[in-house]
Amino acid sequence: LEADTVMLECTFLDERKALADARAGGHVHMTDLLPRAGLFKGKRVVLSHFSQIYHEDEIEPLLDRFREASGAAEVWAFPMAWRTRDQ
Repeated sequence: LEADTVMLECTFLDERKALADARAGGHVHMTDLLPRAGLFKGKRVVLSHFSQIYHEDEIEPLLDRFREASGAAEVWAFPMAWRTRDQ
């Protein structure tokens, strides 16, 4: 995958949601992406559509595993909508 930018959803980022549950709902789990991370060779990968179970300050650290495994120069998080810790 050598496009300048690849954008895809990655709704679930850790064990708080099982891979089977993510697939049952038609969503991508980080577990799906990690084995393929090295295939992304373009300038950037933009991951989006994160579950509301994650708070804004959790997203970037949870993407570090993908950043380390990816061949992309940049890995961005594109937040759709966030809730605050008080919600």
